[in-house]
Amino acid sequence: RFCGASRGGPLTAGAFVPFSGVLLGFFYSSSLLTRLGHRRKASVEANYAKDSRRNWKQVLCNSAPAAVVCVLWVLTTQAPTAAQVLPRWLQVPLPSLVLCHLAHYSCCAADTWASEVGVLSSGKPRHVLTLRQVPTGTNGGVSWLGLLASLGGGAFVGA
Repeated sequence: RFCGASRGGPLTAGAFVPFSGVLLGFFYSSSLLTRLGHRRKASVEANYAKDSRRNWKQVLCNSAPAAVVCVLWVLTTQAPTAAQVLPRWLQVPLPSLVLCHLAHYSCCAADTWASEVGVLSSGKPRHVLTLRQVPTGTNGGVSWLGLLASLGGGAFVGA
């Protein structure tokens, strides 16, 4: 995670300093929750090939949309005129870029918090599509605790 943050952080800060607060809120809260209940998570992960460390695809998916917003922000605010640099369909009002950045990391936090906290639920999760009970740690498994954590993650970053 640190490697991804060390690359995305400067781009985010260079675009618009308040964007950095959103990224840092997501990064630190998610990192802390990854450590929560470490022993229980280790026993769950022993049954699955995937562990709690993020791979490059997850880091890319969690950072690419925000990076696009940051680039659009820089082109819109730093270029002599946005019309000279950006095609008309890419000329986005600044408040919309702020909302896109905030919404993106709110969704990322909701997903991460749900995964990190939901796996600690004492009840059996249910599959999001079939509603059948599934083993803890199954992709698509949803628990009440994970759902509440998801709401908390989205609200924490979105606020």
